[in-house]
Amino acid sequence: MSQEEIAALNQAMQDDTLLAAILNESEDPVKLYEDYKLRVRRSDSIWTQEQNRLGALEDIGVTESLEILPLMDWFSKSPDLIQLAGVSYLIRTDNATILFDLGLNPANTDPSPLLNNMEKLGVKLDDIDIIVISHNHGDHIGGSQWRAKNTFSLTNHQIDLGGDERPQDMLFDV
Repeated sequence: MSQEEIAALNQAMQDDTLLAAILNESEDPVKLYEDYKLRVRRSDSIWTQEQNRLGALEDIGVTESLEILPLMDWFSKSPDLIQLAGVSYLIRTDNATILFDLGLNPANTDPSPLLNNMEKLGVKLDDIDIIVISHNHGDHIGGSQWRAKNTFSLTNHQIDLGGDERPQDMLFDV
């Protein structure tokens, strides 16, 4: 690690107390950073290979409007919202309202942090047309307990989402 990188890391730790806390828990923050850089290079390589394999998207249409509302994230400007690892976004387009990922519910609360934040932001389950889960990790599916079952949940128990196809019953291809 160069002296410039060490100086940049030290500055980042001064600017971000959360980063400092994480790095200070490590026995060797420099090694942790070097491991991180290695993993980023590997991840970038895999990403490039996958993009080349998949190719360009066909014409998927257009939308006149697009709104992305973070429902769950590690950071928030609002003290009313629960902040946790994992993400959940409400995506609104001309034709659909999409719930993208469900965040994490580490204390298995009911209502979950996601449902709490949705209520605070005025979002109702009936507003949602589609639920998209990016991948089967606890911080994206509502908690780690759902991973072993290859499903997801909006709160500490599975809610009947209605309709002919119940998304909570759809299996992940992992």
